[in-house]
Order: sequence, then structure tokens, then C-alpha cells
Amino acid sequence: MELKGKKAVVFGGTSGIGLAIVQQLQAAGTQVVAVSREPSKVGDLGASVSLEKCDVRDTQALQDVLQKQAPYDMLISAATGGERAVGPFLDMHMDGFKGSFDKLWGYANVVRYGAQYLTATGCITLISGAPARRMRAGQIAISAVGGAVEAFVRGVATEITPRRINAVSPGVINTPMF
Repeated sequence: MELKGKKAVVFGGTSGIGLAIVQQLQAAGTQVVAVSREPSKVGDLGASVSLEKCDVRDTQALQDVLQKQAPYDMLISAATGGERAVGPFLDMHMDGFKGSFDKLWGYANVVRYGAQYLTATGCITLISGAPARRMRAGQIAISAVGGAVEAFVRGVATEITPRRINAVSPGVINTPMF
């Protein structure tokens, strides 16, 4: 896909992987909307990036942002949705384990309410992670969520064709995870 002149909406776009995506799209000439629970933390990204405040778990606010920004060519989510639990599963508080799945619920909300505004050749990208397939000790919650994200993408792919949805699984990266 030629990126110059396209429009992208990036959830989780003010830190970590999301911010890197915003910066790369901006450099390629894409009009970018960076969406975050706290957009003020990123500062000024330049005239070709606009900022929106939204929590991916708030379906009404999410729908309002998506409708306001429609139409767009790329819908990207790197938003975690909240806190993630780490440590041995048998010692883990189950509320922490459940809370880790806010990432999945946020992704599901973004896709459910955002796909309708994609252009005919548009695409959706969700960020998974290496623990979905290669978990290290203490990553059971992150691994389970990543596996669920990847299964979700496979299922939705057949529903949105000819538009595309992909899960991207970065390896070890230098980002503030917790």
C-alpha cells in the first residue's frame, strides 16, 4: 500500500510501539490520528498528526472518535487497554489475569466499530506479541491474550474481505511495557 496521502487512525499512538508507528507513518506522508487515553503525554507531533483522547474500553467514546475520523485507510491498534499481569499463574490474582484481557476487548471494540469506516482497500493491524507463541516464565497472561488476539484476527479476516486484517508480532523491543 502506498502510504503517502493515506489516512491512518492509530490507537495507543502516543507511546511505545504505537508512537513508533505514528512517527513512521508521518514520515511516509500519511495523515495520522494518534488516539490515547492520555494524548497530552506525547507533546507536539507536528501538523500531520492529530491527537484524540479515548479509552478503547469505552465503546461510546470509541464510536464517536471512529465516526469523527471516518473514512480512513488504516486502522491500527497497539493499545493495551489497561494493566497486564505478570508472574507465575498459580500465584497470580485472578483479577489481574482477567484485566490482562482488556487488550483483547479493546481490540475487539476497535475492529467491531471501526471496520465499517475503512475505505474499500483499507486494512486493520493489531499488535500481538512474541509471547503468544514463545512464552517465557511469568508471561502466561500476556501469552494467553496474544494467542486470543491472533485467533480473533484469523476469524475476522474472512468477514472483512477484500479488506485485510493482520496481527503483527514484534520480537523484543525497547518500550515501556509496565
